[in-house]
Amino acid sequence: MLNSFCRNFTAILSAFAITLTGINASAANYQFTWMRGSKAINAPGSRIMQNEASPENSPQALSRCGLWKDEAGHVWLYGGIGQITGAPPIENNELWKFDTASGNWAWIWGHDESHTSNYDLLGGESEFNRPGARVHSQMWTDTSGTLWLFGGRYGTISHRDFWKFNFASGRWTWVAGDGRSAIPGYYGTKGVPAAENYPNGRDGAATWKDSENQLWMFGGLGPIGHRLNDIWKFDPRTGYWTWIGGGNTSNTTSTYVEKGVAAPENDPGGRTGSIGWTDPVGNLWIYGGQLLNGEYSDDVWKYDVSLRQWAFMDGTTTASTQPIYGTLQIPHEDNTPGSRAFASGASDSSGNLLLFGGGIQYRQPSGSFGYNRKNDLWKYDIAAGNWTWIGGSQGINEFGVYGTAGISDASNRPGGRVSSTVFTDQDDNLWIFGGLGGAESTVGYLNDLWKVTAVPEASIVGWEMY
Repeated sequence: MLNSFCRNFTAILSAFAITLTGINASAANYQFTWMRGSKAINAPGSRIMQNEASPENSPQALSRCGLWKDEAGHVWLYGGIGQITGAPPIENNELWKFDTASGNWAWIWGHDESHTSNYDLLGGESEFNRPGARVHSQMWTDTSGTLWLFGGRYGTISHRDFWKFNFASGRWTWVAGDGRSAIPGYYGTKGVPAAENYPNGRDGAATWKDSENQLWMFGGLGPIGHRLNDIWKFDPRTGYWTWIGGGNTSNTTSTYVEKGVAAPENDPGGRTGSIGWTDPVGNLWIYGGQLLNGEYSDDVWKYDVSLRQWAFMDGTTTASTQPIYGTLQIPHEDNTPGSRAFASGASDSSGNLLLFGGGIQYRQPSGSFGYNRKNDLWKYDIAAGNWTWIGGSQGINEFGVYGTAGISDASNRPGGRVSSTVFTDQDDNLWIFGGLGGAESTVGYLNDLWKVTAVPEASIVGWEMY
């Protein structure tokens, strides 16, 4: 039985949570660790050891990075946008690798070169090839370990270029496309691969890889701010793209049929700022995002890759709903994070979504929309079809409480933020890097790194930094 101190401690616990394999959210408390990075905003980072994971390395404060996690558990970040104190925000062109085993960053490429793209040699490696600075690029690694990068946004330009990176040589291959967002994609015939097929430029699409080493992407923000709902597949062996599903026009609206049933009529519609993840059998799931009218959504969708059809799984058909938290760590069919966009998430080993923060929308007196930043943590159970609030605060726009380096404390918490980078490691621990939001006492771009782990329910837990 917990003594009075433990009961009080538990009552004030407001933090992140993560479920380890085989541990239910209602049967665990959560330990929150500030691993490294700055308590202040707009930190410059440090690039000490290139191509080597080192505790001395750290990316600068960044938001809206491109992200991919490979089979070895390494996490790859490209680009993003950040700000060094005294300078305006600017897009970034650096490639970083994070080693979840050691908890260290490796600076791989970028920073010293010009931030502009350079298209020197098409189809081959060149020391002068470079993708340049951009945000929310689409990324994958294939089974050979090659890193692929498509598109991303620089200023108002939605890039439509395609690149691959050779880790041994440290050079890029310009595969196809260019930086001209006004050039439309070519869809061809649905389901038929062809050399001339090519997607529109975009940023922030959901990406995944199937068991046959095919690279997939859904939606994103296209040229001139258009929301996309198309699905594409790329085969690294043939070099061909295939238009799989969705429309070949932009700004389509959502179509909801019977909940939980895959049907050809179902369509999430064009959207950006949603979270995408895959389950153990390779189906794509998405949550939320910003729709074509600017409103945020709270819906959950599943794309069945075998049927090539969408199913509307959860949420509402209306926008701008508010969170319903219920009881901490207790799942309930009425619980919901509400409508939000530019949240961050990753799946655990069971295919469940772990969602952190993001923006909650509200309508301003002028009639336009604003958003508040969140620092709450949720789990969506794909088998049960329900949400559990598993940590963090119900408040808005909160600053972080960092505590002392290496010391665990239940009052510690990250600040509310949008567009952070979130991923899980081989033990289902959740990691959160950067974003735009609250540091210790100010709001700006962040480079703090947090780790979230589950511990048995009776344990005393808290945040920790080292």
